[in-house]
Amino acid sequence: MRVIIVGASSLGQYLAKRLIEEGHEVILIERDPTRARELAESLDCTVINAEGTRPDVLEKAEIGAADAVVACTDHDQDIIIRPIARESDVPEVVLRTDDAQFLAVAKKLGFHHSINPS
Repeated sequence: MRVIIVGASSLGQYLAKRLIEEGHEVILIERDPTRARELAESLDCTVINAEGTRPDVLEKAEIGAADAVVACTDHDQDIIIRPIARESDVPEVVLRTDDAQFLAVAKKLGFHHSINPS
């Protein structure tokens, strides 16, 4: 399975490690250059240092070939990823949000799964 993870939050890093261990292809998009560099050196996956909610960055990550996109940054701007993923026919789209109010909104927008770690 090919999975794009947007955001190397603690959840994003955990998911990347687990998916890599299970033999999945992982593309991790992280906007912080220091964190992106460290992860590129320590994880066996593609790491893109950029803002993962931008359509051009998701295209660079080949979103059209992804089996899943997991939006798990530390900001709720992730909600923009769903329309981009829908346009690219991504089968599974998961949103992480710290705000419980966004769970209902995420469902209405068509996110397949939502995670609220708080």
